[in-house]
Amino acid sequence: MTTQEKREIKFRAWVKTGLPFGESGMCKVKDLISIHNGVENTHSIYVEIKKETSPYKDQDYWQIWKSDFELMQFTGLKDKNGKEIYEGDIVRYIEDYIQEDLIKRSVGVVKYSGCSFKIDDMGSLEDWQGIEIIGNIYEHSHLLDNIDTKNN
Repeated sequence: MTTQEKREIKFRAWVKTGLPFGESGMCKVKDLISIHNGVENTHSIYVEIKKETSPYKDQDYWQIWKSDFELMQFTGLKDKNGKEIYEGDIVRYIEDYIQEDLIKRSVGVVKYSGCSFKIDDMGSLEDWQGIEIIGNIYEHSHLLDNIDTKNN
């Protein structure tokens, strides 16, 4: 993507608590809401929910308050499998070509830093090749344990 292209602005959220039946999980964000009552700002989001999990069968969205979610922005890029890349994704990527048939792969976390999306603050996300999402920091944090042993 060149700097001239516009990317779609959208978010997903890790909901810690507050989904129907007290569940947590990753959700697609429908709307962001900020209300200023003269004293402080109140933030909430509406997330898509599955009708089968909703206590209200005609409801597609659920309101979640700021203390109950972590927001992640879409990078505008997709991984090698066509999956959208968001902040907080754990990715495997090609770090170096050692020889024609020998590739060094590494694992890192997608972050927003210095006005761009990066993998662990190392260069722009667009600079890396062979990016593949293998999880996210909320549901798959164990993938970051002993990260040095996972480079292959």
